[in-house]
Amino acid sequence: MDKDNNFYPHVFTWEQFQRALLYTKKYYGMDAPYFYRTANAELAGKDQPITIYNRLMFEDFCKRLLFSDKSSSKYMEQIPQEEIAIIWALMLVEWGLLCEWLKDQDSDYTLGDYYADNPNDYYQDHMREELLKTYLFCKQTPIRPQRTNEIILTVNKGYPKYRRSLTLPNFENWVLRGALLQYCESHLEDIHSVEEAQKALDAYHEKGRKADEKIDRIIYGTYTMFKDAAKDTRATSTGLCRIITNYLFYLGMISKYEVENEQLIAGRIKYMLKQGKQPRFTLRILSGKEALEELSKSGRNTFEDMMK
Repeated sequence: MDKDNNFYPHVFTWEQFQRALLYTKKYYGMDAPYFYRTANAELAGKDQPITIYNRLMFEDFCKRLLFSDKSSSKYMEQIPQEEIAIIWALMLVEWGLLCEWLKDQDSDYTLGDYYADNPNDYYQDHMREELLKTYLFCKQTPIRPQRTNEIILTVNKGYPKYRRSLTLPNFENWVLRGALLQYCESHLEDIHSVEEAQKALDAYHEKGRKADEKIDRIIYGTYTMFKDAAKDTRATSTGLCRIITNYLFYLGMISKYEVENEQLIAGRIKYMLKQGKQPRFTLRILSGKEALEELSKSGRNTFEDMMK
């Protein structure tokens, strides 16, 4: 988020805040500490109205994000008025991200620290980068028809005791054209060409590895929240994808090119559903020993998560 943008204050009563908090916790994994600048402010704010800041006033926020075209407006018609808290939740999430950015300006918290706190994110973020690079390598490597295209696979290169190598004749480059490329395509369902892969890789490097996972959290949280509110049984819909796209662009998380690519969000949603992924932020109320205990109870394992 750009600190130079103009922000407008919005005041929520304690009751309104608690209603919206139910949604941010359930769908995004963002609990109360995300929406206060400091722990002391959170303690002092208990039972009191909360002031948050957004780039747009409420009416403009709704118009630009939720009623930008016919498809998004039609989708919103399915959602009853009493579900207004989902709009408050969107505004709170924006404020929570801004609070995170502001906190980072005054700390020495590094990307390495983030991965130490969130080990599962390391595998997810790094694997996507490697898959994009491998996809491009497979697509861009010349093929010698009806000839061998020898490949040497080596693991543990820097450790002679554990080093292993395998030489494959790779006739007509079947390893890259078939096995490896198909694997990449199965895990990069939103990528359909070399151009898309290169743009994704460029954007990935520009925004940083952490940003990609953050985008998935916003996509999945918004997707599930609106589907539940609308009682929508479809896997994806044009209207909902448009709302999510508008929200991501508004937050500065995607480019104009990505806004114009109507299949991008639908592809990422389908990929997450197929992989059984439910990306969310980490609840702040759990930390240290408590977080490790919860991780142990859930039966999750970072290596197993990596291999999914």
